[in-house]
Amino acid sequence: MIFENRFDAGEKLAKELQEYKNKKDVVIVAIPRGALQIGAVLAKRLNLPMDVVFTKKLAFPGRSELAIGYVSESDIFVDPIIIERANIPESYIYQEAKKIKDLLRQRYSKYYQDIHPIELKNKTIILVDDGIATGNTIKGAIEALRNKNVKEIVVAVPVVAEDSLLEINALADKVVYLDVPENLMAIGQFYRNFDQVDDDDAITLLKESR
Repeated sequence: MIFENRFDAGEKLAKELQEYKNKKDVVIVAIPRGALQIGAVLAKRLNLPMDVVFTKKLAFPGRSELAIGYVSESDIFVDPIIIERANIPESYIYQEAKKIKDLLRQRYSKYYQDIHPIELKNKTIILVDDGIATGNTIKGAIEALRNKNVKEIVVAVPVVAEDSLLEINALADKVVYLDVPENLMAIGQFYRNFDQVDDDDAITLLKESR
């Protein structure tokens, strides 16, 4: 399945989430930045508020496309098997995690400069991303949300890698998706337009979806 852009993916995904429409205890939570385009469509179609969760993958040294773990607002996780096999030093993990934590704090301040976070405790969360490849980003987001004592986490994505789907099914309460391709190399291959979304545009979408 090929999507025109993230807005198109959001429209298609909204049709699969109608059971949550107008529910007062449900909140859309998007992972900045691209997922806010999808989240904004879901918020509009389902008449729900939207918030964000900050998480970022911890990259393999010199290979930014490969993940060895994730960093969220509240947690750091690394894959011990990869760390041992690749002999990645603790100093690298510490330095990179600190950089990411600093970046996430900066983003937090920027996104919440004019608005406040939504109280997520005891809420059902529809966690949105524009796709799942390795799953490290979404795992970090799930962990961050669990730490906020949410009631339920429904992961909603247009496309997800088969291997990652098994993992995410075990971590989330429910996973809603449109496509599970056999050979998912990069999320962008399933969008005709996969332009990056900058923070200013993402923040505008967040403000409009309250």
